[in-house]
Amino acid sequence: MHFQKQRTAMQCSSTMLWVKSKLVLVLTPKNPMARVGERLVLTCSASECAGDVTFTWQSLKDRPLYGRMEKNNTASQQIFDPVGMQHEGKVSCVATCADPKDKAQRSASVEVYAFPKDPIISGSELLTEGQDSDLTCTVPDVYPADRLKVQWLLGDKVLKDNKAVNPVVKGEAQTVTSVLKYKPTAQDHGQNVTCRATLDIKTEPETRETVASITVQYSPRDVHISENIQVNIGESFTLTCQAKGHPEPTVLWRKLEKGGLSVMVGDGETLRVKETSWSHDGDYECMSHNTVGNLTAQVTVNVQGDKIITHRTVHSHIYNKVCHICILSTLQL
Repeated sequence: MHFQKQRTAMQCSSTMLWVKSKLVLVLTPKNPMARVGERLVLTCSASECAGDVTFTWQSLKDRPLYGRMEKNNTASQQIFDPVGMQHEGKVSCVATCADPKDKAQRSASVEVYAFPKDPIISGSELLTEGQDSDLTCTVPDVYPADRLKVQWLLGDKVLKDNKAVNPVVKGEAQTVTSVLKYKPTAQDHGQNVTCRATLDIKTEPETRETVASITVQYSPRDVHISENIQVNIGESFTLTCQAKGHPEPTVLWRKLEKGGLSVMVGDGETLRVKETSWSHDGDYECMSHNTVGNLTAQVTVNVQGDKIITHRTVHSHIYNKVCHICILSTLQL
């Protein structure tokens, strides 16, 4: 008798497992992701259900869905328009046929991201050669900030590659900053620096970048000055002096005198003398200077000509005297 009861219970249990709902429920998209401000539609479709289907949407975080629902006989849509941070989380759709026992549930995790603006580079406007400098890249209103990677490039060369270091606040868009510690060289002047920000999202990583030109101050260098020259008395001569630097160097000319003294004789890259005299003989110094530093170079001018003394007798009718005048003149070779 006891054996008969146990057998009957087993048959009943088998019958209950065999009975299944014919309802087929599909929730699309399977992995929903949307940008803040866009429109996201979740569709719950039911089939193999006798009569009308009742749909229920709910958040598994026990909060409102902040969306609107549209339905027909076999499908229901949950519409988020526009998408906001509040829509992130797990959402479930429950479909029930005419027979309340014939029901099914599907869930999906909604992911939200924000990456609305290009990075902003600051600090590249005025750098000085050899001095430690900070270049800052600011990426506004990013979500989720912990998925942002910032890369610095100078030309095609990667200088820094790292993830965001800002404290991450869940459920909020953040402004992310990356600082590049950098010691510029004169060769970097005029080159492009790039801040490339990539948000690693599951659909496809999204990248934004900004390019800025670097301005580097550096002292004068690569000076080019005229070679030593010989010039005849009475002729003209020209001296030139050029140097590279930023800001553009200013050129001053000095004539070096005995005893370490010097006399300012001109400014600008070119020094012109229309008629040479003995006073022009000697060493000249070109000084190129800007706000960062200065550089000097020298050139020698040799003046040629023979010094001769001629005597001229002048008869004066005043007091019947004769005057002898010595005249210094030069004979050009």
